[in-house]
Amino acid sequence: MNYFGIATTERDLIFYDINSHTYTGSIIISHFPANLTTIDYRMNIKNSSQSAIFCGDSLGNLFIFQAKDPFRPMFHISDLIHYMKTDSRRNYSFPRIVNNEYLTVSVISFCNLHNDWIVQVKWIDDLDFFISCALTSTRSLYIGDLNKKMEKNAVTKKGFAVFDYCFIHLKRNSSFSFLLINIEIDDHRYITTSLFISPNHFIFLANDTELYNAIFASQLHSGDHIKYVYKNEIILGKIRNIYLTIEEGYCAPFTPSGTIIIDNVLVSNYASVNNHYLAHNVIKIYRWWIYLFGSNKNNENIHWILKLIERLVQWCGIEKFSQISMFNGVFQIFDFI
Repeated sequence: MNYFGIATTERDLIFYDINSHTYTGSIIISHFPANLTTIDYRMNIKNSSQSAIFCGDSLGNLFIFQAKDPFRPMFHISDLIHYMKTDSRRNYSFPRIVNNEYLTVSVISFCNLHNDWIVQVKWIDDLDFFISCALTSTRSLYIGDLNKKMEKNAVTKKGFAVFDYCFIHLKRNSSFSFLLINIEIDDHRYITTSLFISPNHFIFLANDTELYNAIFASQLHSGDHIKYVYKNEIILGKIRNIYLTIEEGYCAPFTPSGTIIIDNVLVSNYASVNNHYLAHNVIKIYRWWIYLFGSNKNNENIHWILKLIERLVQWCGIEKFSQISMFNGVFQIFDFI
């Protein structure tokens, strides 16, 4: 678009043309129902009609602007009803956009999506949905798509101030071996859950208080205790049994902390080399790389930097002189599914 947007306290959204020599807004959307608190942009170079602008406001509403015409971008000059110079302002009224009165822009409204102002919204291109969060104990985090066909939400006592999404790599269409781990809670026998995890992935035992050490999921046994999140607290979860199953696709998560909660179970981001602390520090090289140059365009393949680090561990024989070891593919299970 070659524009950058600024939300004002006067309930306006102003876009400035970065190629212009003047500092006046080129496109202005006015009369929002409340002050905008966060904005995000989804760019689709191949199909401009699928580009979108996400706007969250102080009342917990989310508005998503999209192009109506596949051959013209949002806020095209053809929306104007009379001739204006190309460097003049294009003023849009939010109520009129809602009423579908313009030729090139429409809006999808998620009214009262949160009970407090929206602090962040972000489109996740890889998964084709958006995430928003607020500092509220009800619907703290919302996940949805543009067609309103899918929605999920999460809650926490004080809400979410920020979130991020990233993964090392994923595969969608192939079949892989997973461990199906059935878990029960010692103090709450009526609570049971299941965790799908690859055998070479790290998981924390309940007695690992510092989260420095982790074991391969393949090393778990029935009766082991792991870290389970229940009502925002970490409690003991007891493994009832472990099955081997075949599932389609996988996603390797990548969070700033190096840990992630999957199905209420605290696990590591990392796999293959059985040293969570070392992996978390070495991965900083990759974090700097994606910060400077971006992530893989094809995330189905592991980044060459990560492959190089793994090769160095193997070539240098580090596992012979330390407590570090590579996953050997051996594990015990209760049965097959």
